Amino acid sequence: MDRKGPMTILSRKVSLNKTGFTLLETLVSIAIFSIIFVAIVSTIWLGLRLTSRSREIAQKYLGARVVLDSMAMELRSAFDFRFPGYDNFKWDPQEKKLEFWLVASDETKYFYPRPAPVYRVIYNVREEEGRKILYKKTAPVYPGNFNVMEGPVLYGDFDFAIEYPTPRQQETLPEKIVITFKPEKGDVLQRTVYLPIYKKF
Repeated sequence: MDRKGPMTILSRKVSLNKTGFTLLETLVSIAIFSIIFVAIVSTIWLGLRLTSRSREIAQKYLGARVVLDSMAMELRSAFDFRFPGYDNFKWDPQEKKLEFWLVASDETKYFYPRPAPVYRVIYNVREEEGRKILYKKTAPVYPGNFNVMEGPVLYGDFDFAIEYPTPRQQETLPEKIVITFKPEKGDVLQRTVYLPIYKKF
């Protein structure tokens, strides 16, 4: 009759433990894997969110730059035009309203067709539902077949710093305008425009 000593029983237990994982080891492995998986997914999700946010901000800034470039182009085409009942150039800081005359040129021909050579351009910042919006209105002096156009352009606040020539001549256009755009979020953008102050129509 064989007798199993203590060493034989211990070696058999060790060999049984080597054949598979214990319940505790399995749970620990699952927990570690879950932590790593959650960390990876969270990192990917955060990266996608930041990328989407960066793309959205970039698109907004691109739109703002396009608007600023368009305003600068229009102001460079501004003329000292005398029309009954209208100022040739007007900036109202209280109402945030900028008005001026524009004469269609090669630079603006795609936006302002020559058949109506003179346009009244009005930019106005309005507040709607707690958000500031820049509106634009264009009206031809000789309407013909052209309609008055008005609509929102961009969300955000605009300001204009006006500098007149020294000494200032009566009814002249400003010498320089600094356009400042303050987006709802992000950095401020500026454009400096030098006007043809003595151009008349």
